[in-house]
Amino acid sequence: MGHLTDVGFQMALDLGSQLRQRYIEQHKLLPQHRLDLQLLHVESTAVQRTVATLRGVLNGLYSNASGVVPVAVRPYAQVRVGRLLWG
Repeated sequence: MGHLTDVGFQMALDLGSQLRQRYIEQHKLLPQHRLDLQLLHVESTAVQRTVATLRGVLNGLYSNASGVVPVAVRPYAQVRVGRLLWG
C-alpha cells in the first residue's frame, strides 16, 4: 500500500527544483553546490510513498541527494511536520 506514482515522483522533483530556485539561487539561504548530510535531519512517516516523496524533493533540491539521505522513519503521530534543520 502507498506506492508513489511516476507522476507523483516527478512532482516531488519539480518542487525540489522550485525550492532550489527560491532558497539557493534567488535568496542564497542554502549552500549552492553540495548537500551536507552532517547538517541535515529529515523525518517521514513509515508509508513508502512519503519517503519516496521526500527523496524526490531532496533530489530536485540537490542532485547529490539521491538515495543517500538518511531518513528517520517514525509513526505518523511522532513526525514533526514541516521541521527541516540546516545546521
